[in-house]
Amino acid sequence: DGRYELVCILIFKEGAAPPLDRVLLELDSLKFIEEASGPPMTVLWRKDEPNYEGWGQLVGRALDSIRKKDIDKIVLARRTTILLDKPADPAFLLKQVSAEAYNAYAFLFQFDQTHAFIGLSPELLYKREDKSILTEAIAGTRGRGIDFLHDDLLRQELLTSEKDRH
Repeated sequence: DGRYELVCILIFKEGAAPPLDRVLLELDSLKFIEEASGPPMTVLWRKDEPNYEGWGQLVGRALDSIRKKDIDKIVLARRTTILLDKPADPAFLLKQVSAEAYNAYAFLFQFDQTHAFIGLSPELLYKREDKSILTEAIAGTRGRGIDFLHDDLLRQELLTSEKDRH
């Protein structure tokens, strides 16, 4: 819809976090997927784990488990490894794969000039609005309490929550 969202995770050593204004300035200077481009590339080798047949079997088993009411929800994943004929811009690759993914959140972690991890997720990890970061607890979590007694209370609340246990 003519919008984009930037998703990132920042990890700092304890006591080493730079000022928030500096972090936001650096985030604002990043290249966005819409700007990503690259030369035509040829896939020399591709490996999907599981392969097409294995993926079909996993989907069939998952649907069977849902029909039997063994489970209510499942998220299947697979790994694809590709070898290209020339170095690629990870943001450009992500732009290409996300164009075919409906209702998915695209993400990219580039560790250095030669290693990157791209993916698509049906769930929003976090959303930044100006200086605020919003997130949704997906897997039944609780924040820390103000002391150990409060932590125990929160732990019991989590353990006895019908929704979170489900």
